[in-house]
Amino acid sequence: MKTPAFFSVFVLVVLTFLWVPYTVAEYKPDMQWRLPEGAKARIGKGSLTGDIAYSPDGTRLAVASSIGIWLYATDTGAAQSLFVGTDGGSTTSIVFSPDGTQLASAHFKHSTVLLWDVDTGKIESTFIGRGEGINCLAFSPDGKILASGNQDGTVQLRDVHTGKITVPPMIQGGIISSVAFSPDGKILASGGYNKRVELWDVHTGEPLAVLKHEDKVFSVAFSPDGKLLASGSDDGIVRLWDINTGVLKSDFAAHESVNSIAFSPDGKTLASGGIGFIKNKAILYLWDIARGDQKSALIGHTRGVDRVVFSPDGTMLVSSSYDNTVRFFDVASGAQKSMLTEHFGNIYDVIFSPDGQTLVSSSGTLEMGGTMQIWDVGIGKLKGEFLAHEKIVRNASIPSGVSLVACLNLEMALGVYDVTTGGLKTTLSESESVSSVALSPDGKILACTSIWGDNTVRLWDVETGTLITALWHKDATVSSVAFNPDGTLLASIDWDDSKVYMWSVATHKLTATLEQGGQINSVAFSPNGTTLACGSRDGVVSLWDIDTLDLTATLGHDASVNNFTFSTDGNLLASVCSDGTVHLWDMMRGDRKSIFRGHFEGYANSVAFSPDGSLLVSGGDDGTILLWELAPEMEKQPPPPAEVNEDGAIDIQD
Repeated sequence: MKTPAFFSVFVLVVLTFLWVPYTVAEYKPDMQWRLPEGAKARIGKGSLTGDIAYSPDGTRLAVASSIGIWLYATDTGAAQSLFVGTDGGSTTSIVFSPDGTQLASAHFKHSTVLLWDVDTGKIESTFIGRGEGINCLAFSPDGKILASGNQDGTVQLRDVHTGKITVPPMIQGGIISSVAFSPDGKILASGGYNKRVELWDVHTGEPLAVLKHEDKVFSVAFSPDGKLLASGSDDGIVRLWDINTGVLKSDFAAHESVNSIAFSPDGKTLASGGIGFIKNKAILYLWDIARGDQKSALIGHTRGVDRVVFSPDGTMLVSSSYDNTVRFFDVASGAQKSMLTEHFGNIYDVIFSPDGQTLVSSSGTLEMGGTMQIWDVGIGKLKGEFLAHEKIVRNASIPSGVSLVACLNLEMALGVYDVTTGGLKTTLSESESVSSVALSPDGKILACTSIWGDNTVRLWDVETGTLITALWHKDATVSSVAFNPDGTLLASIDWDDSKVYMWSVATHKLTATLEQGGQINSVAFSPNGTTLACGSRDGVVSLWDIDTLDLTATLGHDASVNNFTFSTDGNLLASVCSDGTVHLWDMMRGDRKSIFRGHFEGYANSVAFSPDGSLLVSGGDDGTILLWELAPEMEKQPPPPAEVNEDGAIDIQD
């Protein structure tokens, strides 16, 4: 189950910009490939899902992502094309056919395998398998059979020409994480969570051998001459087995956990990647097969390594990582030669600068930690990025006039950074109970909520780093806070009893309490400060009149509301949900204008209007920021007259 929104961590970004006219966008071509309906452009190429594959001729590298498969030119690192299936979503495994004309892809959520024409990007065949999702793929050396390893512990063999699927009598009994054909195509090896590698005859389906391990097997690979099988395990050991006898020839204590192994084309070297670090850098090892010892260690990734592959000529080793980068290492020197970027973890929040020229986003995963990105909106270019914390970071809003960022992480360390330099300005708290932050409009007061601890909202002086006061919530679980536009009021959410508390910032006194059904995820004031909006897990955004404390309207969704924002003039409200949808509401009419569907993988987490109201951006768990261009009539139509009747419902006058 997805962790409730307030259990994530927050980052607050405040920037200073001069007002200049919004420029005409000049996006890179790859920002407009395979866009969802209604989207103008895409920033970010989606989060990496683990697998990478070299084309047999070495000219292309395929990279699996949360939004599809990217093909990169290996000489320049330029994106050449994007393959997206009919239902969108994450790709878990990819493999080129031996002749390089086709690419097979699989998805974790179902047992469908797609066969793509590499040159045209069109789907040539669709194989509907059996059972649960697919973890891994392998082509037979002659390209006639495509094997897959599945979540349900089966291996499925697909005849590429007829589409016929056979399921040999495997004895794995657990998730299969890796499959590999021997060079002559007669033997298939599978490794899985059942702590063993199974070898069997491809043509007869008869088991040949079972190689037992101490822990889960994540990767298997045959040597080019077919005499050895290498296996990588969760126990951190790489093992080499004699195929003819099934005898363990040697083993290497490589990592905390081995995720991937690969033989060099000449069979003299074995590469391994996984979880294991030197001075906070992940390690790739190269092993000498003949000597049975380590040749070199390649260092560059900041998080664990998912996959390693050699180039067909053996000169380069390429790796993908939880840090959402793909890196190219020179095998001879061990030096990193290049890197593919613009793949990000979950996008938690997106915020426009006041001039509309710059977009700030924060992203992260539990594995990769948290970063903040600063984008040129007009061209979608990354202007800067820095690691705000070793864990996830999240941002909230941009009051004008200050160039600070306040952030906290899952270790609950709270600090204020200078956005322009990424340097730490001051530390405000190290309380283990901090869960979210909000900055006052003038940037002078930082409010942070408390959870798992003393259930308070603490107010800090940003300049001095001193605690001003603590606002007590008694037995409540405080989840989020927001200042009103003039900074005189502070709203805080109680997760447990579904209440919103209103505080005077000047007197630190509780002024009102609003009761709302459903657990509340987020809260925000309208730009004129007259309305307070609350979004809840039951799919409702409730609108409250600040003066009367009456509930004036509710906006219904089909999924949990994660976040929302008002347009600058307050006439529109955009909300994002746990089903990946983005909703646009007319605040004068109280009705829904549009629904945008584009974040197919996971939640839509945050949404923001450009200052001129012409653009809407959303960030999601798929690691992308989508730019939606609003229709002119949506921006400029005069508001119709409206009245509120006695029961609080909005009456529209036609």
